[in-house]
Amino acid sequence: MKCCFAVCFPKVFQDKNFQKLEDALTMGDLDAAFDAAHTLKGVSGSLGLTSLYDRVCEIVEPLRRKDPEADYRALHQAIQQESLRLETLSRQMEAEGTIK
Repeated sequence: MKCCFAVCFPKVFQDKNFQKLEDALTMGDLDAAFDAAHTLKGVSGSLGLTSLYDRVCEIVEPLRRKDPEADYRALHQAIQQESLRLETLSRQMEAEGTIK
């Protein structure tokens, strides 16, 4: 029987909220961006993906306040970079048989 982490970790990167966040930011829809980011915060936090969680938290609070001074593009890029790093790690672990 697989543990929850082994099942869920690779699937995190398929979460539609990554794309929803990007689309909402592109359209300037801060409410939709907040909803997507808040969901990603919960998912990453629940799985203990602290580095991703921390990057998502950095965008959630400015979105909550609709901060006009926030650099949403940079904050989003940090999320994308960390997500890609963790997705690469997930694939490596799968290839090595660490998670199946």
